[in-house]
Amino acid sequence: MGQNGHVPKYVRSESADAAARWALEVLAMNQLRAEVIRFLAYSPDGVTSGDLARELGVGVKTLALHLKQLEEAGVVDVETEEPRKGRRVLYRLPRGAVERALREAGGYLLPRQGPSAPE
Repeated sequence: MGQNGHVPKYVRSESADAAARWALEVLAMNQLRAEVIRFLAYSPDGVTSGDLARELGVGVKTLALHLKQLEEAGVVDVETEEPRKGRRVLYRLPRGAVERALREAGGYLLPRQGPSAPE
């Protein structure tokens, strides 16, 4: 349960269709991270962690952990004019970051040439 006893938006069934949920499960991707990436993809001007937490229906502390890990992985850009402490921080999705991650995963999982997949 999320804040206020409600199911967070990111785990509601309308958040991702069956095929998307299956793909996330197969690739062992956390659905909250997927929703963060998806939301940022539709927010080119950036969004604060507070706004993102409210939209996804998740606690700020939970979200902060995922944002930090996505930032360290290079999937999320952080924009602030001064040190973060007490300042407004905007999170953005760098152009091509998700596409690159998908290509790399596909390149690792799928053979480019050679024998067919194991049966």
